[in-house]
Amino acid sequence: MQRRERGIDEKGNAGDGVALLMGDDNMETEKIRVKSDGSGMEQALDATEKFAHGIGLSRKESLRLRLLAEETLAMVRAIVAGFDAEFRLEGDRDRGARIHLVAYTVMDYAKKKALIDASTSKKNAAVIGVMGKIRELFENGIYRFEEIENLRTEYGGTPVMYGAMGIVGGSFLAYGNNCQWSLQEYRKNVEEAMEEGSTASEAWDELEKSIVVKLADDVRVAVSGDKVEMVIEKTV
Repeated sequence: MQRRERGIDEKGNAGDGVALLMGDDNMETEKIRVKSDGSGMEQALDATEKFAHGIGLSRKESLRLRLLAEETLAMVRAIVAGFDAEFRLEGDRDRGARIHLVAYTVMDYAKKKALIDASTSKKNAAVIGVMGKIRELFENGIYRFEEIENLRTEYGGTPVMYGAMGIVGGSFLAYGNNCQWSLQEYRKNVEEAMEEGSTASEAWDELEKSIVVKLADDVRVAVSGDKVEMVIEKTV
């Protein structure tokens, strides 16, 4: 059974704003609508702090969780204009916290293509950093999931297929529109590629420098029917 409580302040008093949903062994926030124009983001960060306090995280752990929330919201800002998604957190002190970002495929790929074609370069900007790659995965999950396996970045002229290298259990197309990409799977495959003497060292250096990779246990992007969900997992 769930009970509903308002955010808890540092003295343990109920506060205003986002409600925390309390289960027998789990806590979660309400779903918060966040948009690429910045709407809802302050509320999402407020919810993150209240959630961290609610499950008893230390100040250091709370700051780390907030950093992951900030990285998530920065990704939302970078997605095409008019984008919106549901943001929420859930978890507990023993098993850790999970940040969820959910969007639905209500817009078709033509909208993204039109925005790309309108640019003077007539092509996507270079994908920079780990979260840039995750953003591309998330966007393609919304607009054209079958393109995920083809997503790649060139390092020193050699392509690294970061879409295919992170797919859990083989091919996206083998499972139809119901599949999952994992940051840990991608990291494992980049490491194996380095051991085999490939030019994946730049991709590995990028992973080593990433705030998200350092703080999160995993980041998963799942496509299930018309739903695309990113989950950042963080043990505490």
